[in-house]
Amino acid sequence: KPSAVLCHMSLAAALSKSEERACGAEPGLAHDLRYLLLGTDSSSFKFTTRSHNGEDGSRVGGLGVEITVDAGSVQQNQLGYLKEFVQLALVVKQLSLETAATPTASRPSLQAFYACVGESLLRFQQFLNTLYGSGERQSLVSLRYRLDDWLTSFRHIYWLHLKAKTLPAHEFLSVLHEHSLFGDSLIQQLSAGYYTAAFKPYLRLINSWLLLGVLTETEAVREDFFVKPDETRKDFLYFSELVPSFLRQKTAFRIYQVGKSISFLKLYLDDKQWCNEFYNSTSTADLT
Repeated sequence: KPSAVLCHMSLAAALSKSEERACGAEPGLAHDLRYLLLGTDSSSFKFTTRSHNGEDGSRVGGLGVEITVDAGSVQQNQLGYLKEFVQLALVVKQLSLETAATPTASRPSLQAFYACVGESLLRFQQFLNTLYGSGERQSLVSLRYRLDDWLTSFRHIYWLHLKAKTLPAHEFLSVLHEHSLFGDSLIQQLSAGYYTAAFKPYLRLINSWLLLGVLTETEAVREDFFVKPDETRKDFLYFSELVPSFLRQKTAFRIYQVGKSISFLKLYLDDKQWCNEFYNSTSTADLT
């Protein structure tokens, strides 16, 4: 039955062409995603900068991504993956720009936070280079599976970045601490690492005040510390509203009292010997 055989062959050829069209741009897209996620342009994706009016009427620039492939060659179910990949690329690109632009004069805890962001970005780059360097052919589905944890992580990091830009130091440290204790294990572990790094400069401030009775106005203001010098009254004042959530008010007030006592002994009683002995006996203790 030659006609039946020809009909079968024609159907098979049509299905083959249909599958070819279905995969269409996927191999090229999967290949070019590496460059997109590394923040560079490719034949399939191009970063764009578009400006719009901000709340104050000024022109504000915003990142975008232009997909240069024919939309008809992309399956409907692939569009959802592409949207997530583009979101990830924009977040990574924006964080890279923010990390590079962080001024050295900003508060130390903020510098420590963005140093952690930089380390996360570097690990992501290494992951992509290893993934694509394996020689294994990638599909959009397989990439979505392998990038799942990174999508979750960078969404959280970007949210933290927005908080870091808007919250005072003590509130931002409180946010990091709270997320290190509860919720998804991936977010919890990520937040714990960021909190440990960002807390170190704040802890140095506590140590300086608690053990030496030393605190400059610049340090106190930059970190929104709960103790601040009052040059007019030649005194140090306590601000309960600036105590971060991981410190109890009672503990914070005791820190204030000890530091103030040491400062008084040094400035007004000139009892530096006792102060030095106190520092030597406690400076090696783990105050965390």
